[in-house]
Amino acid sequence: MIELYQSANKLILVKPKTFGFDEKSAETNFFQNHNSSKNLLNLATKEHLALKKVLIENNIDFQVLESPKNCPDGIFPNNWIITYADKTYDLFSMLNPNRRLERSKENIDILQKIYSLKYDYSKYETQNKFLEGTGH
Repeated sequence: MIELYQSANKLILVKPKTFGFDEKSAETNFFQNHNSSKNLLNLATKEHLALKKVLIENNIDFQVLESPKNCPDGIFPNNWIITYADKTYDLFSMLNPNRRLERSKENIDILQKIYSLKYDYSKYETQNKFLEGTGH
């Protein structure tokens, strides 16, 4: 059996288009709450730009994906994808239909330029089986 390791030599950043409280995700995600700042999208955008600047200044390789509109959780790709050092990736099934939009064709096309799909667990969504994680 081949051992696979996560690739930590390249980062994926997701540019926020929408960011904030997600009522649907809040049902199962401990980190969601209504106490979010009204300026959360502006803050997330500033953080995104600041992180990009630091990565560039330190010659750290990264890829930017776009968060589709109406995806308030879209900046967290760790819920729907994992990449490996052997240049493969897995797609995960997602509980909430609005979270599934994060696996946009455009983002998958960008990933396909670097990685090849190993396992696609998203097909299990039709069976009500989900593999996404929230880190809690």
